[in-house]
Amino acid sequence: MDRIRGTDALVVGCFQALAIAPGLSRSGATMSAGVFLGFDRSTAAHFSFLLSIPAILGAFLFKLGDIGGAMTGGDGLAYLLGAIAAGISGFVAIYLVMRYVRNHRFRIFAIYTMALGLFVILLSLV
Repeated sequence: MDRIRGTDALVVGCFQALAIAPGLSRSGATMSAGVFLGFDRSTAAHFSFLLSIPAILGAFLFKLGDIGGAMTGGDGLAYLLGAIAAGISGFVAIYLVMRYVRNHRFRIFAIYTMALGLFVILLSLV
């Protein structure tokens, strides 16, 4: 992480911006960009997850008004439980991915993404 330059961060950030297109994984795009730039898999994954913080925080702030309105309508407990469940599952997923990428390549994720993408395209044609 100490050797990531500003230009590297800019390139990875541009790949993150590409993930606004439907079907593109934000974390997959940023991890792939990191590996392309010469980061080891663990550093690429770590940087990708750090890069998600502003995106998640921005989405939260953008939706804060909607959440506040729902809280007054009696749905506050449902939102709180949903946030807790999302937090727990997110941390578990990050832990598992970081553990996986330390010893394995991203090839399985690429195959999975391509297969799922083809399946969705075929499904949309029916």
